[in-house]
Amino acid sequence: MELIVVILVIVIAILGYQLYRVNIRVEQRVKEKYDSWKSKDYEYIKREQRDIAQREANSRLNRLNEEVNRKAREQYENWQQREIERITLEQKKIAQQEAELLLRQWKEENTKQIRQEAIEKSKSVIRGQVTEHFVPYLPDFSFNPKDTRFLGSPIDLIVFDGLDHGNLKGIWLVEVKTGSSSLSKKQRQVRDAVRDLRVKWLEIKR
Repeated sequence: MELIVVILVIVIAILGYQLYRVNIRVEQRVKEKYDSWKSKDYEYIKREQRDIAQREANSRLNRLNEEVNRKAREQYENWQQREIERITLEQKKIAQQEAELLLRQWKEENTKQIRQEAIEKSKSVIRGQVTEHFVPYLPDFSFNPKDTRFLGSPIDLIVFDGLDHGNLKGIWLVEVKTGSSSLSKKQRQVRDAVRDLRVKWLEIKR
């Protein structure tokens, strides 16, 4: 009887030891599985965070590149506009200086000629004015000087032919020209009005 009890105790002890070892192995495997899962999950989370950080970094980099490009473009356009204005102003100054230089050269080269032409023109005008006043007294003048009145502008003379003798034959508008001078625009208009009989009489009483 005692032997059986001893044997049962030994069997129970052996079974308890085996169960203990099984529990230890189970715990070890569970721990290994947990550690493996934990490691894999950590790597997954780390990859996810790295991908998110990379995407955010790329997005920020793109925005930064766009901002840099925009500011660079604005600065270039502003510089280009200032440079164009500067060059335009310089070209205007150069052109003005060249024009002034050419004008001075032209004046220096032509001053004598201009003065001479002015003198000749003045002489011609004076001769013309003198001639206009003295024409009625020249031998080849066809009318009686007493019938002649000096106007000066736009026509030199008006002749009331025969009026001094009380027998008016006609009224003449006379323009005196010397040398190669020709009628002015206003003088041609007066001439044409006379030729077209666009001459009227107006009597004003006060």
